[in-house]
Amino acid sequence: MRIPHVIVAVAFLLLASAPALAQEPIDHEPSVVKIEIDDTMPDEPEAVEFQSTPRATPGSSFSWEMTAESLAEAQGYRYELEMDGGAPIVAVSVCGTGPTPADFTCTTPIPPITPGNHTVRVRAVDAPTGETPITGEWSDPLAFQMRKVPGKPKNLR
Repeated sequence: MRIPHVIVAVAFLLLASAPALAQEPIDHEPSVVKIEIDDTMPDEPEAVEFQSTPRATPGSSFSWEMTAESLAEAQGYRYELEMDGGAPIVAVSVCGTGPTPADFTCTTPIPPITPGNHTVRVRAVDAPTGETPITGEWSDPLAFQMRKVPGKPKNLR
């Protein structure tokens, strides 16, 4: 509901620093300013799902879904990883059943990398023996953080 409010403001000019000007008449007419205040409640804010950067440790794996006509087709592709914008590396991957009959879940171990923040993309390559490979598009990048495994304590007494 909008409620109009009227605020009356009277401005007075103080001329203490200029006594000669103080002799002149000053207009004391009030200024009228009309302000509308909107007191309606705002809509509920949308829930925002917080997504933190995935963390990995040596021995962790990446996984993705691959659309294919059959599991044999998904398993027949060669998969490549691009780590931090570098040259593609062949991923030793395994594919199995997925969330739908046409999407198969594939996994590959994370290659050895230094601790810290990284990005990775994956793509499928159809490379039958003796034929020119057909390279698919890169996936969207995944940002993740590789964590260091603490060392083994020594000299327990």
